[in-house]
Amino acid sequence: MMSGNNLKNEQQKTSFSVNRDSGLLPKGKLFGMDVFAWTYPTVDVLYQTIMNFPFPMIWIGNKNEMEALKTAYPNVAEKVTLFLTFDENTSDNLLALEHQLAKLGQHAIKPGILLFTSSDNNTEFSVRKFNEYLDLVQLK
Repeated sequence: MMSGNNLKNEQQKTSFSVNRDSGLLPKGKLFGMDVFAWTYPTVDVLYQTIMNFPFPMIWIGNKNEMEALKTAYPNVAEKVTLFLTFDENTSDNLLALEHQLAKLGQHAIKPGILLFTSSDNNTEFSVRKFNEYLDLVQLK
């Protein structure tokens, strides 16, 4: 029988939050990188996806997501060249996200992948802001 802590740890390993996994959604190109967005990914599937990407990647996501994945799978850093985080627990969420997005041009990798994930209370808002940013900067 699992104790309360063990059960909680096991749940965190398999999901960042209530499973509302959107799946990996292609978002075109940005700074020569293929862009994908993913809300509420499970830790295990996210890890497998990252490790199977054909190119190095930049990951924009919540600090808790990144820490959970790095704890469960320390070798994920072999594929992720840059971790850009925004803290979902502050009122500066939008400002932090926009600040991280502004850094992308300086760190673009070609060929490369940009992955945006979110699994917090502000996910819908963060995704909308990410999409608005892409609409502003992507070539149509």
